[in-house]
Amino acid sequence: MSSTSLPDALNRALPLLTEKPDSPEAPHGYLDLLGEAQGSPQEKKAAIWSSQAVSAVYDYGQSLVRTVATTLPASATRLPDGARVLDVGCGPGNITGKLGRVVGPDGLALGVDISAAMLERAVQAEDAPQVGFLRADACRLPFHDGSFDAVTSIAAVHNTPEPLTVLSELARVLAPGARLTVLVLATGGLFDQGASLIEHLTSRFPRPNAVRPEQVAEVLHASGVATVHTHRNGSLLWVDALKQQ
Repeated sequence: MSSTSLPDALNRALPLLTEKPDSPEAPHGYLDLLGEAQGSPQEKKAAIWSSQAVSAVYDYGQSLVRTVATTLPASATRLPDGARVLDVGCGPGNITGKLGRVVGPDGLALGVDISAAMLERAVQAEDAPQVGFLRADACRLPFHDGSFDAVTSIAAVHNTPEPLTVLSELARVLAPGARLTVLVLATGGLFDQGASLIEHLTSRFPRPNAVRPEQVAEVLHASGVATVHTHRNGSLLWVDALKQQ
């Protein structure tokens, strides 16, 4: 299958890839850049993370958090027509689809996830020509530096084996002046009788890879993101950041 037979969004995504597939195909509607994930240590790690047992837990967590946290901050949707946006850990594609509608038909909204099950749901739910999905490892995003005008990652960073590496990767693919929006589980947090629904839900999640707010700021500053604002709601930490020009 030639690249011209790919969905339009994926065909437009090919120049952004650091390693373009020799024969790019999307038989399930998304571009799979991992395959069976054999070879490099990163690919082997991705294979473990996307195994049936681990991916079942990941898929459940993604679905649950995105059910109660699907409204992006207004700053994340202030995007011009024609902008290129990336949604990392896109899950069922609801956020990716919203971003695609914001940037319009001349824009490009790409969703990346490691879960084939989630990507299959995303492809079925979103069919706008400017929205496309790829299977890839968030710890090693397959895009050139500075490829995107905005990057989001909602309830996914803490579900990866190397959350701080993922944060660094999110910053790497941001263009100068571009905005990063992240929702991540953070360590600490008290849950009293007045806690919100989100706080009660997230207090029950296992958090082996939860991050500290100061870690988020340190990693992003070191990656060229000059402005980092955080807002905490129980165990959920919203990060709104801007890469320096």
